[in-house]
Amino acid sequence: MSADARLRCAVSETKSITVTAVSPGVTAGTMAKVEDVVGVYLEDADTGDAVAFCYYAPKIVVTSVAVGTGKFTAGSKVYFDATDKKITESSTGNTLCGVVLETPALAAETVLIALDGTLGIVA
Repeated sequence: MSADARLRCAVSETKSITVTAVSPGVTAGTMAKVEDVVGVYLEDADTGDAVAFCYYAPKIVVTSVAVGTGKFTAGSKVYFDATDKKITESSTGNTLCGVVLETPALAAETVLIALDGTLGIVA
């Protein structure tokens, strides 16, 4: 995986699906929303190729908006912002995808979360 997202658990602990890479192709470690599921691409792929997409990881470090005082505290919900391709605490227009496992340092731009990309699916 690239520097965008880094697993902090064994691959055997994750869950993934196979999806079709969108244009202009995808890069390993990039977060995305595919249909109703938020996850991370596990490998590079060209447009139209089948690619593994991890939607569940008990521990993964992901890119976030800059951490401010009192933000991203352990146990707080996180949402995926599909426009900025980052994790945020703002629910407005974003998709619930996990919880913070460890409060990051002030001004950090990554956060350790428990990813469950199916949380935002509403029947």
